Parts: sequence; structure tokens; C-alpha cells
Amino acid sequence: MATRASVDQHINRAEEACKYALEQLEVANQQEHYNTTEYIDAQMMLNESYMELQKLMLSSNKQQKERLYRMQLQINRIQNDMILDQQNLLM
Repeated sequence: MATRASVDQHINRAEEACKYALEQLEVANQQEHYNTTEYIDAQMMLNESYMELQKLMLSSNKQQKERLYRMQLQINRIQNDMILDQQNLLM
């Protein structure tokens, strides 16, 4: 079973990845082009966080799974925003 500290730690890392990704998305929108390295790093951080949360869900109780699932939804939303914004600028 996952400990509360472990769940909190993973969620904090995921929140940091989300914050970094949103910063990169804002920079990209302001500049109307992408700082490719940081943008890709942000996408990779989001993906890694998502996968870590997915693994942690396997050993979590129902309440922990709910928290992890909500964080995954937030990560998915940011990932989708990054993909859509990238496509809009390429058009």
C-alpha cells in the first residue's frame, strides 16, 4: 500500500511539472514560437509524472487513487493544451 508521504511527494512533483509546463506554454504563446528544448522538456516531465502516478495507483487505496486520478486529469489537460497550441502555431 502506498504511504501518504509517497502520494504527497508524487503529487508535488507532478504539480511542479505542471507549473513548469504552463510557464513554457505561456512563453511560447508570447513569442509565437517555441523554445524547443524547454518545451519538449516540459512535455517529457508531464509524461514522466503521469506514468509515475499511474504506477503509484496500483498500490493506493480508494482515497489516494482519487487524488492521483485528479492530478492525472490536470496533466492530461495541460498536455492537450500544449499539443493544440503547437499545432495552431504551425498552421
